[in-house]
Amino acid sequence: MHIRQGDFREWNDGAYYTSPDAFAETLSEEIGKIIPSDSRIWVCSDEAVSEHSFPPGSCKGIPRALSEDLFIMSKCDFIFAGKSTLPYFCAFLGNSKYFQLASYRDWE
Repeated sequence: MHIRQGDFREWNDGAYYTSPDAFAETLSEEIGKIIPSDSRIWVCSDEAVSEHSFPPGSCKGIPRALSEDLFIMSKCDFIFAGKSTLPYFCAFLGNSKYFQLASYRDWE
């Protein structure tokens, strides 16, 4: 799961920003329908996120270096992200299934 925060929150009045809470809500409600229940969840973010919203251990080391997030995402079977080129590129590199979440405005 790739959560882009800093610049997306501000750029274009936040048109492409999706909050960590919205990602966590999707994780708990929707992802279980798509991925196996024994899957390991990794959260990649350019800023710290509230660890209590996500499965234990999924937020370890956030924020990490961009190169580490790129490596992690390119090794995943499934990538869930907002409207960002970075996770889409990682899905291409790793031949992963890519799911684009709606922007925060679409959640309201």
